[in-house]
Amino acid sequence: MADQSSNNISPTNLSENDDIKLIIGEKEKHFDIMYEILTKKHFPNDPMTKSIGATSNEASNLYHEIIDRDLEIPYSVLAFINDKCIGCCLNYIITNVQKTEENPISTFNNEFAQDIHTKGSKIKVVFDEIERDYGFFIPECNELLKIDILFVDPEYKGLNGFRCVREIHFNSFLDCGQRIFRRRLADESETINLMFLKINESMPDPKMQS
Repeated sequence: MADQSSNNISPTNLSENDDIKLIIGEKEKHFDIMYEILTKKHFPNDPMTKSIGATSNEASNLYHEIIDRDLEIPYSVLAFINDKCIGCCLNYIITNVQKTEENPISTFNNEFAQDIHTKGSKIKVVFDEIERDYGFFIPECNELLKIDILFVDPEYKGLNGFRCVREIHFNSFLDCGQRIFRRRLADESETINLMFLKINESMPDPKMQS
């Protein structure tokens, strides 16, 4: 049984003696932990799913798909303090980045009613669009570490050094002429972004959006 005192850890009472461990995610050991954290903490606090008005069933199906795929290989990382998981980075390796000469920005169509009907999920439609033909922005990249979910307990904050190559304003996503994002996001964000991080200095920089 987990130590109940670990559930009371917060940034205000962290000390130098607290043991923060990074663990490689394993499906058999961590699937249930990740599913519970994402459905109970990520979903209720995620501004994007709130603005879309996504149902818990939509989010549940998406989380299940991501966790099932990403924990299949040893690249996802979970952060623990004692028995409490305070964050995770769920990702996987893409070894066949599809090349394309077609700039997805120039072929953007903001009516997604048919896609929403076909896929049955507004969240999936939004993510699929921002990632569509992403190979255009990294033409010399053959292998990619794709981060699906980077989550930190709401009480914690972090920084990133990613470069944005494409952004789409939330108002551009329509369902039968009506905005998919129905209310302002809690974090004041106005766009969904496609970002890359160069982890090897010998790699070329991603193409910037024009």
